[in-house]
Amino acid sequence: MRRTLGRVALLIVALCCTQVMGVWAQSQMLLPYNDILFQSTWENPAVRPMHRFSVGLPILSSVEGGVINNGFKLSDVSEKDGEWLNVDLAKVIDALRGGRAYQQYAEAQIDLLHFRMKWRDYFFWLGARNVTTQTFGYGRDLFDLVYRGNGAFVGKELTLNKATMDVKNYHEITFGLSKEIGKQWMVGFRASFLSGLASGLASFDELNIAINGDPARMYAHSIKGSGAVTTSSLHRFSKDELKKPGTWFNVKNLGFALAGGVSYRPIPGLTLSLAFSDVGLIDWNDGVREYQLENKKIEVDALIRGKQMFKKFGFQNVGRELRRQVGDFKTEMSEGARYTQWLAPKFHLLGTYEFARQSVVGASFSGIYQAKTFY
Repeated sequence: MRRTLGRVALLIVALCCTQVMGVWAQSQMLLPYNDILFQSTWENPAVRPMHRFSVGLPILSSVEGGVINNGFKLSDVSEKDGEWLNVDLAKVIDALRGGRAYQQYAEAQIDLLHFRMKWRDYFFWLGARNVTTQTFGYGRDLFDLVYRGNGAFVGKELTLNKATMDVKNYHEITFGLSKEIGKQWMVGFRASFLSGLASGLASFDELNIAINGDPARMYAHSIKGSGAVTTSSLHRFSKDELKKPGTWFNVKNLGFALAGGVSYRPIPGLTLSLAFSDVGLIDWNDGVREYQLENKKIEVDALIRGKQMFKKFGFQNVGRELRRQVGDFKTEMSEGARYTQWLAPKFHLLGTYEFARQSVVGASFSGIYQAKTFY
């Protein structure tokens, strides 16, 4: 029990002190354009495949990912230098001058397998993928720390109140159907069965980090926080549990998701599409744990002293030393009640024009709704 609480406390400290956010990038948003790829049906079930049959295996499958935040746009805080894109953190800080809380959303998916075939005017398909999502709520002080370093905050206090974290990993098995209606219309729909593998939620009513200005204890961090952390199925990632099939397909954490779309071709080559995906939820029941964090200060010596700390304790003992230092981070663990996590619904409105074989131009409006925020 003590080891588990120590790990939770250490994770919280690491997230608070070392978390670096990604910037604006949406590779997944390009999928609806790629009708020739099966993966486009995850975003728009109404695409028009070029082939009657399509098969995907784990070795041949693809990986997609994207990161979005509502604090700034990459184009506003970066400059292109040849093949490099340089981000100016000073511009990032300036973009976050509003002082409110911001959110970042990241998603990655690995296609496991799929099979699609055409029969008359219908396309049928079966697909499976693994999905990881992460939402992080943050304030300006976090980027200020990254930009200026902790030396600029010696003797001062960083305020990270209302910080939140939402992470989940799940398998998705989907069954889809699309139909051609004449030569102009295409409609599609898919329904998915979800199996949650692991989940974690964290929210803090108060989270303050002060950096000691005493020369004798330079860069010691005082952390004061109160909040709650809820997890599900983390116990299954022990050495023995990983050998059990139930760890990799957990029927105790079930969910569903829906997707649909319609496309219209008013003239040859021009396609207008409207689609939605990932409207669903997961109900977490397996091994739910709740950690209530007491409002108490802890002292962590030289948490970000880098080379000196590794030299003093050795690489293998750094984690043990940090766990010892956060030992006073009091938590109360209890068996938690089941909880629900909603997926992040996606919406696409796009138009494409094929001016030559496999050569397409287009424009789109795409959005994601997550944690009461529309990106």
